Amino acid sequence: MKPLKFHPYAEEELFGGADFYNHRVSGLGDDFFSIVQEACKEIQKDPPRRPLRKDGTRKVKVRRFPYLLIYRDEPFRILIVAVAHGARRPNYWRSRL
Repeated sequence: MKPLKFHPYAEEELFGGADFYNHRVSGLGDDFFSIVQEACKEIQKDPPRRPLRKDGTRKVKVRRFPYLLIYRDEPFRILIVAVAHGARRPNYWRSRL
């Protein structure tokens, strides 16, 4: 299995989302974090499973939450480019590619 790495801004988005949900309901942010980690493991099991997009990325929807993981399947690692809210600022992360 390839190692998985978060872009620094994607890591900020992950922790920011967890903080946001924990402030809304105690423990919900922890659930968000765990579910994102589960999605990461699924990506690692079969990175090319999701369709390749024109920009070279792939995406997977996070279960239970309105977030997408945008990633690149690189030769020696998987790079999580963004932990993006599905209904806000589409494609804001493209400059990270």
